[in-house]
Amino acid sequence: MGTRFIFIEYGNKDIYFKELKYSLMTLKSLHDLTADDVYVYTERVDRYKNLPITPVSIKDDVASYSLGGSYHFRIKPMVIRRALQELPVSNNLFFVDTDTYIKSSLSQRISEIKPDVVLMNEFEKTNPYAGSVLNNLLLPSGLM
Repeated sequence: MGTRFIFIEYGNKDIYFKELKYSLMTLKSLHDLTADDVYVYTERVDRYKNLPITPVSIKDDVASYSLGGSYHFRIKPMVIRRALQELPVSNNLFFVDTDTYIKSSLSQRISEIKPDVVLMNEFEKTNPYAGSVLNNLLLPSGLM
């Protein structure tokens, strides 16, 4: 079973591109990855032509993903959803934020990913709904 790492970079800020390159370097320093193992969903595929990744254009999708620019926080989950739909069944998906840097191998964590198990960085934030399962949560788009 393989793992596909994905990054999402959009907006008109060079800092995100610089963060992503640094994050990618830390990831590749600890894992032997090919361009087929790392996908970057971006509005600017041209700036990735010399990096060992597979760029995927979201230029034509950002408006719909963000509900016409009114809800930019929706872009990441929509891209992750798309990546999951496009992912070969035999692969795991590992999302990495552009400002994440990798300090040690992720192999142990990757081995824990299963169809019924997802992982999240423990430093994100405390679970605001401890003990609750958010079933039937409607997104602003009306999709569940």
